[in-house]
Amino acid sequence: YRTVPETRDTSGAQRQLAQGGADLITFTSSSTVENFVALGLPWPKGMRIASIGPITSKTVCDHGLNVDIEARRHDIDGLVQAIRELFAR
Repeated sequence: YRTVPETRDTSGAQRQLAQGGADLITFTSSSTVENFVALGLPWPKGMRIASIGPITSKTVCDHGLNVDIEARRHDIDGLVQAIRELFAR
């Protein structure tokens, strides 16, 4: 597969994130980290990061960000479970 970065904000998600923040962002690959960081958006205060696995987490850390939760099982179901556990605390 090939990850293609968004170049336009057709859904309004970038504007919404910049204005209202978010509780959590998920990263499912290193390329999603790279593409998100390349947007240059201000980092919303208090926004947490969930990573699908150690390679993606390393990329997050390489950009000076902290991973709040990493999936034990490195697939979407594992990521969802990790997020549920994070918010259950």
